[in-house]
Parts: sequence; C-alpha cells; structure tokens
Amino acid sequence: MHFRNVAAAFPTTLALAAPATGAFGETMNDHARIQSTIDAMTSAFARGDIDGVMATYEPDAVVVGQPGKPVSGTPALREMFAGFIALNPKFTFTSQDIVQAKDIAL
Repeated sequence: MHFRNVAAAFPTTLALAAPATGAFGETMNDHARIQSTIDAMTSAFARGDIDGVMATYEPDAVVVGQPGKPVSGTPALREMFAGFIALNPKFTFTSQDIVQAKDIAL
C-alpha cells in the first residue's frame, strides 16, 4: 500500500503513539506507512520542495489552508503551498488523528 494525503489543514500538529491496531482498523505497518507519508510531506516543506509536497497528495485533494477556504486542483494547491513555503514553516507535532479507508489516509 502507498498512502497519500486526501486533505490536510494547516497548521497541523502531530504526535504518534500507535497501538497495534488503530481506531479505524489500520495496522501498525499501515500506521508506519502513513507516518512516512506525513514525514515526506513535512520534509518537502522544510526543503522548499513543492513537487515533493505535491507528490504526497492525491490529484483531487482538498486542502484547507484557512478555515472555511478549501483549495483544490493542482495549480491552486501549488500556489497555496508556495505561499506556505515562502513563510518558511517549522513543523512541531503534538497530536494527530488518522482516518484511513483502504490506501487513502486523512
């Protein structure tokens, strides 16, 4: 399985201490793969790599960068992510809920 983000909200917080099976049935291995996708996305942001960020999202992803203002479509997401990167974000993770449906995680 390869996990990609369907949607995200910024700023985001994350801390993972996963049980062997999560609340939505993901296994520890699934959880590790989901975490790997999240890590790839945040690392790409830290490098200023918009292509790397985009690679972690589904083509039809919807991202809420500001409350009540969802953004979708590759050109709009690239523009929004470029704006985030211009802010030179530093990610600090403290908690995260993962909702999984087959090979898609939110």
